[in-house]
Amino acid sequence: MVTDIDILRRASEWESDPRRQYGPHTWEGYKVGASRADLNRLKDDGLITIVTRAPGSLSASGMTKYCLTDRGKNLIVPSILEREFNKVPIREILESLDLVIGDLGHCNLVAA
Repeated sequence: MVTDIDILRRASEWESDPRRQYGPHTWEGYKVGASRADLNRLKDDGLITIVTRAPGSLSASGMTKYCLTDRGKNLIVPSILEREFNKVPIREILESLDLVIGDLGHCNLVAA
């Protein structure tokens, strides 16, 4: 089951995807794993907004384009930051540096 935070996180990743350089950074509900009920709930809560709606999209919601509102973006920032700042043990860093640079025996760093 997909939670609202998961939907918002996927939408944020879609909107900020660096491979999509041109055009508006919008998305369809199915691309982020959202049902029609999810989209309506998020829209009613002011977390997403409809950008464009193609003719006939009232019956085929796949053509409706959405984007996150500022409120939606601000809601997921803490969860994104939490995910990005995982602690890496210094031992792994030193082993990686040793592979790239060579012998680090002369360094005075203590591997915990």
